[in-house]
Amino acid sequence: MDREIVVQRSSARRSEKKRPGEGMRAGGRFTRTAIAATLVYIAIFMTIIVLRANSELNQARARAMSGATAAAQETAASLNTVVARADGALRAAAQLEANGASADAALNGAIERATGIQSVILSNGRSASGGPVLDPNLVRALAAAKDGAPVFGGVREPNGKRQDVIALHRKLSRNRIAVALIAPAPILAPLAAHGRVYIADPKALDADLGLHNTATQANARMMSLKDGERNIVAAAPLASQQLAVALHLPAADLAYNERRTVGVYTMLLAGTGLAGLVLCGVFFAQGSRMRRTEE
Repeated sequence: MDREIVVQRSSARRSEKKRPGEGMRAGGRFTRTAIAATLVYIAIFMTIIVLRANSELNQARARAMSGATAAAQETAASLNTVVARADGALRAAAQLEANGASADAALNGAIERATGIQSVILSNGRSASGGPVLDPNLVRALAAAKDGAPVFGGVREPNGKRQDVIALHRKLSRNRIAVALIAPAPILAPLAAHGRVYIADPKALDADLGLHNTATQANARMMSLKDGERNIVAAAPLASQQLAVALHLPAADLAYNERRTVGVYTMLLAGTGLAGLVLCGVFFAQGSRMRRTEE
């Protein structure tokens, strides 16, 4: 009987010694589970933050591209209006010439009064009505172009100053050509104050700027310069699709917005990571307290 009591007491002591070990395992499981869950949630939040930052950066770039494309389109529309008015005056001058012989000065005056645009009458490639002198390359381009097709070139004013122009022409009788000279500088000036704006051949623009089919649609892209800076380049065709307006705008505002966005989301990432470390520390301390209590 006494031997049975001793055996029971020994078994009770062994069972009591096992319980602390079981409690330590329970505290360790709590710590591991809580920290793992915290890390999973922190990883999810960080992923959401990164995706959101990337989305905002892409949206900012898209807005910058859209703005540059819209600016090129508006400038092209303004030039189209002037070109259409000049072409209408040239048609009227050609009709006036067809109805009866008119003096060169009279035709030239009619065109300028109708449009407010400088014009000249060419006879056999030379100016027959005074005014600016067309560059030889421009004269050859006009001779090869169809009636009403805009050609970009240069003229030299009587004071010797050279000026870039868009030239439209209509053929008259006796190997004469009525030419309207549109100075694009005033129309390009608002954009020229912010970057570089010019007129060029659409195919040349596609090759030089890496654009896509500028002859039929306006488009834009980001271009990295040699000095590390970035430019937004955009182009839009004129109605004739013979010429296109191109612009280079510095991406300074976009770069500032990108830096600000990256800074804000970097702070969010850092804050989320710090919160995760604090929670992991809290759970680790709680698990330690549980183990000590159970022991």
